[in-house]
Amino acid sequence: MKFCWSTLHVRNMEESLKFYEEIVGLEIDSRFAAGPGMEIVFLGDGETKIELISGGTSGETAIGKDISWGFQVDSLDEKLDFVK
Repeated sequence: MKFCWSTLHVRNMEESLKFYEEIVGLEIDSRFAAGPGMEIVFLGDGETKIELISGGTSGETAIGKDISWGFQVDSLDEKLDFVK
C-alpha cells in the first residue's frame, strides 16, 4: 500500500493556494472543476500530495487544531523571517 494524498476542505481556494505556494513552497500538480461550484487542487512534486477542495454542498468547513504536517526546510530562521 502507498500513501497518496491528504485532503483539506478549504473556505477560500485562492487564499489557501497563496499560502501553500508562497509560504510552504508547494507547486500545483493539477487543478480542476469537480462539479457545480466545486474545485480540487493537488499540490506537491513528490509521490505524496496535498489535496485542497473548495465549494460543493458539504456545508461549513470545520477548521480544527488536530492537523499536523511536517515539512523540512534548509533554515528555520530564514523561513520564519520570510513568513514575517
